[in-house]
Formats: sequence, C-alpha cells, structure tokens
Amino acid sequence: MAYKPAMSKSLYEENLALLEVSGKDARDFLHRLTSQDFKNFQEGESKNAALLKANSQIHFLFTATLKNGVFSLAIEKAYVEGLHQELEKMHFAEDLSFKISESLTQPPKLSETERVEKGLWIFNVDISDKNLILEAPAASYFHRDKGCYPGQEVVERVFTYGQVAKKLVGIKLKNFDLKVGDALTVDDKAVGKITSVGRTVALAMVHKSHYSTGSETDQGQVFALGDS
Repeated sequence: MAYKPAMSKSLYEENLALLEVSGKDARDFLHRLTSQDFKNFQEGESKNAALLKANSQIHFLFTATLKNGVFSLAIEKAYVEGLHQELEKMHFAEDLSFKISESLTQPPKLSETERVEKGLWIFNVDISDKNLILEAPAASYFHRDKGCYPGQEVVERVFTYGQVAKKLVGIKLKNFDLKVGDALTVDDKAVGKITSVGRTVALAMVHKSHYSTGSETDQGQVFALGDS
C-alpha cells in the first residue's frame, strides 16, 4: 500500500518510488482499473487514485502524475513491486509498458507525535487493506462520475443506501492517558479503537453511531480528518 507524495503523511514515513506506465493504451488501462478519472487527465496534472478489491477494500493507494505522455504512479518503495505485479496481472493485449524508477527525494520526517497532532493517517497503522475506501478520509482517491472500476458498485451502494459501519476519525482528547489499541468508549461501552496517539489528539476507527463530527466520547470529542 502507499500514500501520495505531494502532501501529508506519506512524506514522513517510507521512501517513495515511481511506477511509470507508458504506451498508447496506458490512459484507458488505468481508467478502467482504478478509482480515478484518467480519461480527463491533463499534462502536468497529479491525482490521487486507488486500486481496489471487488468489495471496495483498499488494495493500493498512490498518486499519479502525467508528464510527457507518461503516467508516473508514486507509491511507497516497499509496495511498488506489488502494484506493478497487480497491474501486470490485468495487462493482456494493451499497448503499454511498466518501468520502476528510483526513489523520490523526501523532506524532513515528522515525529509520530507531530504526525498525529496534524491528523495525518498512515496505511497499515490507522487504515489497512481490510478497510473499505469509504472508511478512510480518502475522498480525493476516487471519482464518482468516471464509470465502472473494481469496487465501484460497493462504493456507490454505500452512497445510495446508507453509511459505512465504521470510519477513521480524530479525537480531541480530554483523557491523555491512552495508548494504541485502547477502546474508545461512551459511558464505558466500546464504540471504537484507538489507532494512533499524540499529545492532545488521537486517531480512532469508530462505529457509525459515534463517528459524526462533534460526537462526545469518554476520551474526547470526534472531529473529521482531512483527506490525506
């Protein structure tokens, strides 16, 4: 799994690498398989995108940039080969090619406390491949009007008929004596689980009964996380 390179938490975690996708069928191939609108991708533009499982659980998150007709998919170095292999499985007669390039230069790393205080979530810490894309604060990673892609049916069903069962949110703490894995509670009844802890803020996966902004828990007040 991976994060976007242009902003937020990815820059403060793992090294990033690029998977370049080129060829006359690259645009249609990526449009068909990912959650983002590649048909209307403009030269020099960058967009977040996801490769999802059929049930809309997250497979890979990345940021795509189009430069000189080549799509560069920025992803954590540890996962670039996995993304390559997954796309290669779905590559048949299309006129396209893949190339893994060098790691990207990164800015200074945030401490864990600084990350959490800024409300920046991390894959495989706060969100995992067991989570639906809509359980993460990741609205920029999918385009609702682009048409079909793996997982799209489940995403649209949630928008049409209801809510996800749980969601990652921030907690403005009033109880600072917390650790990762602790239960988030309301009247001592568990309504979620703490995934990251800072000084005055924690991140938690919270049941739909209490993930609305402003909801009060025993540990603090819920707030919405930014789309990082």
